[in-house]
Amino acid sequence: MGGAVVFDDIAPDLSTLSRVELEGVKKELGEDPYGWRDLLGVWRAIQQQFRNFRYFEHVQNPPGVGLAIRLK
Repeated sequence: MGGAVVFDDIAPDLSTLSRVELEGVKKELGEDPYGWRDLLGVWRAIQQQFRNFRYFEHVQNPPGVGLAIRLK
């Protein structure tokens, strides 16, 4: 059986935020016990753990997108 997973907004452009807004984003994200930092970190951790998928990503231009296709 195959399948697909899509991650959206994996590389947001935080450079446009003011210092106060950036601090608000960090506070909203909360603790980071796994060291993922952000959704891009989660996406990369998934790639390491689940080798039975083929991964495609576009992160050069925010907001970024990731696609994973499950292999047999």
